[in-house]
This record gives sequence, structure tokens and C-alpha cells, in this order.
Amino acid sequence: MSLFKSRDWWNTKCGIDETFGAFHMCIASYESTVNGIVKQIVIVGSLEGYLRLYDPKPPSSPETSCLSDLQLETQLALPILAVLSGRFNNTEGLHVAVLHPMHLRILRIVINENTELNSHCTVDFMYEHRLPLHGYALIAGPSNVLCVQSLTEGILMFFENERVGVSCSLPTLHLLPSPICYVSSTESFIVIDSSWNLQCYSYQSLANSTMEQQSSRTPGTSNKLLYDWEFELSEPAIDVQNLGSYIVILGERHLYCLKDSDGTMIWVRKLDYHPMCFTLLTPCS
Repeated sequence: MSLFKSRDWWNTKCGIDETFGAFHMCIASYESTVNGIVKQIVIVGSLEGYLRLYDPKPPSSPETSCLSDLQLETQLALPILAVLSGRFNNTEGLHVAVLHPMHLRILRIVINENTELNSHCTVDFMYEHRLPLHGYALIAGPSNVLCVQSLTEGILMFFENERVGVSCSLPTLHLLPSPICYVSSTESFIVIDSSWNLQCYSYQSLANSTMEQQSSRTPGTSNKLLYDWEFELSEPAIDVQNLGSYIVILGERHLYCLKDSDGTMIWVRKLDYHPMCFTLLTPCS
């Protein structure tokens, strides 16, 4: 018997018979133009190409429907692999990066709160990048630089606003995609190779490697890319996240906590169950 009782604050159903994954939802902060209150907007995409935006509010009664919290529903022409919010352009508004199999699109969502009954949203297409390889994952790096991890060949593709993207080849053991994380305190990317080794690459070293590969006369020439530090997991990783000066890795059997500066292990916990996912919370003061 549990000592705690949970209560649903808000819930909704996204479409019918749609497919969702780990990268299909993100939370965006939006400042209301009416009262200046910062709202938390939930953005959801699906493999069927639907993009939805929710403004969650607790229902006044258990019978009250949450359908009014759906601010936007539109179907894009391509399957959605990932969604990410941030400041990806110099214009004002809510920016959303949408990863398609072979495209990266940046959308601007305009929320008109002057309507009497409810808010009204419109979607403006800003720009897009065509990917040289099939995309898999999407994360934001320094200064909202977008990083796309390819499905094969161990390629990281970087895009800064509307500039032409550049690609960086990871070593051979990174041919398959893995959990990836950006650490802002050290401006580094955390990736995991096929031998279950967690490696930290600084953004500067990735950028230098990209320039060397572009200047090479021989196509496909691989330059030696060195990682800053490495940690041996000895098991497949499900997810990796960063909070403060810590890197936390969820494995199939253990939960690891490392220092972000050098990869020193702080603690490890053995799990008595099969985990599916996890998230990190900032402790209350």
C-alpha cells in the first residue's frame, strides 16, 4: 500500500491511432501579451505529421473537458521525428524546430489572445534545412545552435539560424544512433558508442573537426577526433541528461551520476526493475 496518493492535474488524448516517441513532446515558455504572465505551453508532434499546442489548465470539475486547452492542431506534409522549442531566429514569438526524416524546419507560432472566447494560434513557416542524411534526434547546443543526429553513419549536423549546416563525423564505433545530451556548463556533447562507452566531445573540437573535414581534398577522409573524457558503462544506455554540474545516465540495470567536468563517477544505483525513462528535477529550496 502506497503512502502517497496521486491526483491527475491535467490530461488529454492526442489524436486517434497516432504514433509517438521520446522526442515528440517539449515544453515551451510563453509570455502572455495580455497580462505578462509566463505560461508553460505543451507542444506535441506525431509520426503522422500532426503538430499540436496545448495550454494546460486545471479543469473546474471532473466532468469538464480539456478540449478547450488545445490551442493549435495542424497536419504537416511530412512525418515528425522530434520537436524542440527555443530562440532560433531574431524575430519575436514562439519558435519551434521540427525534425522530419530529411528536413529540419523552423516554425513561428503566433498566439492571439485578444479573442473573447479563447486564444487563436497561427503557424508561420520561417525557413528549413535539407538534411544530407536521415535524421534521428534533435537537441539544442550553444546559443540555440541546432544539432541533428543522423540515423546511420555517426554524423552530427549543426545548424545556426538560416546558415548552411555543417556536418561532423564521429569515430567508427558511433555508426548507430545513441542517447545524446548537451552540457551547457562545459559546452560539450555527450554521446555513447556501440561498445557502451560514454564519451564527451567539446563543441570546439567538433567544430574544428568539421573545418578539417571540409578542407580535406579526399571525400570521406576521417580526421582523428579526440574526446575530452570517457566513461565505461558496460551496459546499454536508455537516456542521458544533464542538471547543473551532473550528468545522469539511465542504463538497463543501473543509474549513474557523473561529474560533467571529467566524467568522475559520483554514485551508482542498481535498479531492481526494468526502467523505460526518467527525468531530472531541480530540488526545492
